[in-house]
Amino acid sequence: MNDAAVETADALAEAGGDFGGFLRSAGRLAAARQVSALCLVAAVFVLPAVAHRGVATDFVWAYFAMLTLTSVLGLGFERLAGIVSAARGDAPLARVLAPVATLRLATLPAVALGQWALFWFVGVHLSATAWWATFAWVVAGLAVAILFGGLRATGDAVTEPVVMIVVRAAQALCIVGLAVAGASLVALVGAVALCEWAGVVAAGRAAGHLGAPSRGWFAWRALPRRRALAYAGIEVVGIANLRMDLLLVGHMLGAVPGATYGLMYRVVDAFNGVVGSAGLWLFAEGANNRDGGVDRQGLRARSLALLPAFGVAIGLLVVLGAGLAGSIVPRVGAETDTLRLLAVAFPILSVNAVELHVRAGRGRTREVLWANSVTLAVNLPLCIAAISAFGLAGAAAALVVSELVQASVLWWTASRDERSLLGSAVATAMVGGAGLLVATGALSAGSVLLAGLATIAVMGLVVQRLAAATRTSLVTT
Repeated sequence: MNDAAVETADALAEAGGDFGGFLRSAGRLAAARQVSALCLVAAVFVLPAVAHRGVATDFVWAYFAMLTLTSVLGLGFERLAGIVSAARGDAPLARVLAPVATLRLATLPAVALGQWALFWFVGVHLSATAWWATFAWVVAGLAVAILFGGLRATGDAVTEPVVMIVVRAAQALCIVGLAVAGASLVALVGAVALCEWAGVVAAGRAAGHLGAPSRGWFAWRALPRRRALAYAGIEVVGIANLRMDLLLVGHMLGAVPGATYGLMYRVVDAFNGVVGSAGLWLFAEGANNRDGGVDRQGLRARSLALLPAFGVAIGLLVVLGAGLAGSIVPRVGAETDTLRLLAVAFPILSVNAVELHVRAGRGRTREVLWANSVTLAVNLPLCIAAISAFGLAGAAAALVVSELVQASVLWWTASRDERSLLGSAVATAMVGGAGLLVATGALSAGSVLLAGLATIAVMGLVVQRLAAATRTSLVTT
């Protein structure tokens, strides 16, 4: 066996044998994301009950402005930070992150313009002070993403989860406490922005003093600009797909229905936080060619075997629990079917998350950008038509269809060996999603028997797929 074959075999063995470590790393980050998100989401859900309706609605839009802009205008900086940090050699982490931060600063006028455009589009009008407080919150979210991307690439699996949980818990306490005290919107947004900047400081201390490598701030010309531009395009188009329905609901139906849909959409964001955590680690492994390729014992193949079944299971919990959520949160009560439809997208969304991150990590940016662009081209007119005809439920249905379109494009652009892996994952997602859709329709129609049969069928699929994934793990071990 020649040296190249030995290296390939070693890489595949490492990729397959470290699946447990991969799950622990991804699970730690996913748990932190969910706990931190739950803190803030719980506070936002409580806010309408303890604050003036106008303050609650405007704060929800400030919150979703932060979520949307830090996603759409992330512009690939987090991934770029990970790439340069992984390739830094003996250079201090702060030195390689400094030019990335310089480029990030140069984009702030575009961020301000994006925030203005978002609020104008959905018809939300904030005072000047509240507007700038929201902007400070957004900028802090963009800054900390660069630091987290760099720390993750160096193997730091502690700082990011701890900072996220502490910051979100503090923000939740500020929101509820200030709202009960009758504080204004400016006080609420300003408090959460200050907490976010405290997180930036904590992450910055872990990365090192960014001001120390003064020459590093001006070394941006040495960055892989072509790859950075590709990542920027991927993120803008990809996030536009996920946020298209929310923005159009706010624009077409008004700020209040938009805020209601946004509250329910937090369930999708929460699920994205879980599969996205796995995706971030798969991106790093793909960049180092350690994802296992098409080997069925590799990280990629085993993630495709596990995550769609996980998506089906979580989707079933949301479908069955939507009625309870509606009884607790009055705004959601009249839209439980919409919440259930959003959950139908979970299985196929899991497949797409794995493939998009792996291919982006391996430098196959054209395929990823093509998949996102085709999906956006379908999603935009579909959302407009569905929202016009069916309201919030139409927006949720458009999300499901757009995710199916994206999965189809990913399968079409895959190689023959990749299609064997992807086809099995898509089949699991399709069958599971169909079961969730039947359960949703049955519950909406009041057919307990049909809903029960669909639930049993979905649970059987989940058990079968998880058992198969467990057998694969045992064989590898």
